Amino acid sequence: RPEALLALRVSGRSMEPSLYDGDLVIINTDDVTLKDGVVVAANYEGELVIKRLKRDQGQWYLASDSSDKVHYGDKRCTDGCGVIGRIVYRQTEHI
Repeated sequence: RPEALLALRVSGRSMEPSLYDGDLVIINTDDVTLKDGVVVAANYEGELVIKRLKRDQGQWYLASDSSDKVHYGDKRCTDGCGVIGRIVYRQTEHI
């Protein structure tokens, strides 16, 4: 359903090497199912974030792909994580 798709630009480096600052992503707002390992757009404490869902010991987390966990630590999810939709497409200029 085209009306369920949103496009936005990635801002920041927390999802490198999967997504880079300036990449274009398409979000399917019909897909808000929590599933381990998928990348989603979410409302985290009023901020739009793009993170990977991670399930650990019965808890859900929004995780960055960056190995720099000091600056980009996992964020514990509550109330369904505020998932806006799943990332279904990426356009990048990085090779």
